[in-house]
This record gives sequence, structure tokens and C-alpha cells, in this order.
Amino acid sequence: MAIVNVDINKVKKLIPLDALSLDKVQNVIENSSVQRIKNGRVLFKQGDKDRWTVYVLEGEVYLKRDDEIIQTIVAGTSDGRQALCNEKPRPATASAKGDITVLIIDTELLSILLNYSTSTTSSYAVEEIEDDDDWMSRFLSSKAFYQLPASNIQSLMMRLEEVPVKKGEIIVRQGDKDESFYIIQQGTCLVTRKNTPQSRSILLAELHYGDSFGEEALITDGERSATVSMKTEGIVMRLGKKDFLDLLVKPLQKYIDAKEIETLKDEGAVFIDVRTPKEYSEFTLPGSINIPLLLLRKELDKFRLDKRYIVFCDNGSRSGVASFLLVQQGFNVFILQGGVEKLKTESLKKQAKSSDDKQLDALNALY
Repeated sequence: MAIVNVDINKVKKLIPLDALSLDKVQNVIENSSVQRIKNGRVLFKQGDKDRWTVYVLEGEVYLKRDDEIIQTIVAGTSDGRQALCNEKPRPATASAKGDITVLIIDTELLSILLNYSTSTTSSYAVEEIEDDDDWMSRFLSSKAFYQLPASNIQSLMMRLEEVPVKKGEIIVRQGDKDESFYIIQQGTCLVTRKNTPQSRSILLAELHYGDSFGEEALITDGERSATVSMKTEGIVMRLGKKDFLDLLVKPLQKYIDAKEIETLKDEGAVFIDVRTPKEYSEFTLPGSINIPLLLLRKELDKFRLDKRYIVFCDNGSRSGVASFLLVQQGFNVFILQGGVEKLKTESLKKQAKSSDDKQLDALNALY
């Protein structure tokens, strides 16, 4: 299967995507997969309970029930604008009749985007809908949401608290302990940091609607590493720490054990040590790459979607942040359970066993 580009106007004609604006349709496309399928390839089988909504964009698909062809769906026709056999379990098997192009969408995410768009219509004036939809669509466009259960996203939306903020107002302050995660609904934020209490603030970033911040201190249970203030008047959406961890972080975290390291190395996995260079120089996993957590965002262009990444630190807190940041970009990421402390323990065990084996060999040689 080859991934191909798609004409947005063609997708806009699909049902129910035809009810969305072009911006929202583009958002759906960016969170979906457009693929070229070879003749005879099965898209799904009768009885499947998968999580995908599938449309045929080019070519024909034939549907079979109990090995009997019941219908042929042609792209662009009235039937072709509908999702293929969109009931679950699937009432029929769908196969490509010749080479075809299909659009594959996460059903739950599509449902949430559509429901959100519909629910806001009755609550806001027309000029307000576009702003509210845009920040939400941009936030939901993170590839992390592709892996979250719909119930988590729905709960998250219900628990977000709207907070109006004034120009110049500080939302989080460097060095403070804060119990919230934030998403910008309206306005622009400035992210600044002081290297020492007496030094001048350094501008690190400018954040806009749909951008989020505050995750690092919540995951590591540490202090805020920077100050975020409002460049303009606006609105931020606030989510409590427990909800953030339970709904957004924990479901996305995947772990591997130290026993799996050699197998994963053989399979081409890349191991990333996110501690400082000093910590890395003192002890690390042989063959690992050092990318300190503070530099991770700047190094994202070096990561590849077709690779598997294993991140680790001393005890798992920093690697938890790294995992969350990388998953948001769509990368396949695992956390090394126990981190460096576990590696040191395993290393000491191997050294002790090696020493015992040598003593045993020496004794055997005597008798």
C-alpha cells in the first residue's frame, strides 16, 4: 500500500464530511490515511469490529456477504459518497476491484469532531463558532489523539475550565508548583525563562490558539521550567493535574522491560537517553543516543515515523515527558521501565554472575 495525496474538494463531497468547512475537512485528512490499494486486496472482512471509517475515493470496491457479491461501490457515485459498510461488526467483506484509492479515518475521532462542531452551533453566535472550533480542531489535530479512546477525549472536553486572561497576566511562573495543564482558546502567550533570578528573561517561544503548555511539570511532579504570560488578552482552557494524567498521559504511555533490550536492538529500535550530557557520560545504555529533554523539541526533525524509539532517564519522570512529546508528533515510543537505575542493577547482576562463573571455573580446574 502506498500513501498518496488527496484532493480536499473530493473529500468535502463525502457524507457527513460535506457538512464541515474546508478547514475542518483538512483537519480530518491530516489525521487520516489516504492509501493506494492493489487489485483484489481486502479492505476489511465480514464480522470485523475495527475502529476505521473507510471511503473509496478512486475506483471500485465490491462487497461480499457469505462469499457472494452483493454490491459494487463506485467512487463519486451516490453510494460512493457514503462510508463502506460502516456498521460494526462489518456486514460484508470489502475488496478492491482493480487498483483503488481509499480514505481511512479513525471512527471515534471523526465522531468527536463532528459532534463538537454540531454542539457548538446552538451555543454560540456565528462569529464565535469559527474561533472556538479552530482552537479545538488544532488541539485535536495532535497525532496523540489517534491513540486515545473516544471516552477519554469526551471526558477531557467536559472537564476543561474556561479562564479569561488579561494582557500581561502570568499564567504559570518559573519555579512555581502548579497543578494544571493549559490550552489556549484565544490570544497569544509568551514563554520566557531566566537562567538566574537576577538575569534578564529570554524569550523561548510564542504560543497561539490550540497550543498547549504545562505538561512537563505535571508529569515529572516538578517545578515550572519557564514563565508563560499573555501577550494579548485571551482565554485559556484549564485541566487539573489528575485529569490530565489519567485522561491524556497514562493511556499513551507504553513500557518495555530491560529484558527486551537486546531483542529490540536487533529489530532496529533507537534508544534515547534524555538525561543531561554529564549524566549520560557517567553511565548509559551502550549504543544509545543522548538528547537531553530540554533539547528534544529542537531535535524533532531528526526522528522518523518508521522507527521505534525507546526513551529512558534515571527513574522514568523525564522519559515520561519525552514520551508524551514524541507521541504528540505521531512517533512510536516506549519508555524503558525503571530507567538507568534498573540498567545499573542488571549490570551489577551480570558482573556478579560473571565473577561467580570465573571462580567456579577456577575451582573446577583444580579438581
